[in-house]
Amino acid sequence: MPKIKYIFLGLTLIFLLFFLIKIYFFKSPLEPLVSSTPPSATIVRLIGSENFIELENAKIPLFIGAPIDVGQKIIVGPHSLVELLCDEMEPSGKKTSLIIYENSSFILTETFLNQKNTFLATLLSGWIKVATQHLSSSDRHEIRTQNTVIGVRGTTYYLQYLSEKITTLLHVIETSSDKKVVISSKGKKEIEVPAGTTATVIKDEAPILKPLNTTLLPQEIKPEPEIKSDSFTPTKIPDKKLEHSQEFSEQKKREEETSKKSKKRSPYDGLPCPGDNVPHYSKIGCIP
Repeated sequence: MPKIKYIFLGLTLIFLLFFLIKIYFFKSPLEPLVSSTPPSATIVRLIGSENFIELENAKIPLFIGAPIDVGQKIIVGPHSLVELLCDEMEPSGKKTSLIIYENSSFILTETFLNQKNTFLATLLSGWIKVATQHLSSSDRHEIRTQNTVIGVRGTTYYLQYLSEKITTLLHVIETSSDKKVVISSKGKKEIEVPAGTTATVIKDEAPILKPLNTTLLPQEIKPEPEIKSDSFTPTKIPDKKLEHSQEFSEQKKREEETSKKSKKRSPYDGLPCPGDNVPHYSKIGCIP
């Protein structure tokens, strides 16, 4: 009896060991999206089906409410859009709203939750729209592209990076009274970009400022409306039997009219009636 007890205990330990090894080596690909600590950002809006986060060379589909942490690459495909809210649980209320448009890729590097007074991100390609709230003068808020650094203080702006041309376009929509947006290319002094202005930086050249042309800004993709069953109007299918019966009656009517027109008239129609030696049926239509 004790021998059986030891065998059972040994099997239990082996099973437990196997279970722990499985948990350690075969983690779910969605596990990095789940954390007990407040996330750096949260997905609050999605449009389209080509929205992913890249983890360990795998693309994991995003969903509304999905937490995003620093270092995770967000990929937005054609006809898609992702909106995320950063530092939602930051005690002093510092927040950054980001809209990432179609055919774009973006990485959060630092946020106020994991690095005090610092927010850093990188636009790898495509378009983003940035809006910040409650930043102080001591906060460092920067978004980078390959050839520029954009610093902001309580502003709303669009940022576009053309990776194939190494060109950055900064479109400043609005600024607060004591806030500003600055841009600098590599190795050059930063300059302020006022509201209603577009700054273009080609490679390592100095920024070129021009009045903002709002027609160049991306248009947000609207989700396709759902088709409700009560608004569906079925296509009327013609009744072939009815069509054939109608065609037949019309054809018969035309034949009768043709027959009436072609019917041989009496030679005395409209003439004085002849004598009694003419057959009666030939007198039809004559005038007595």
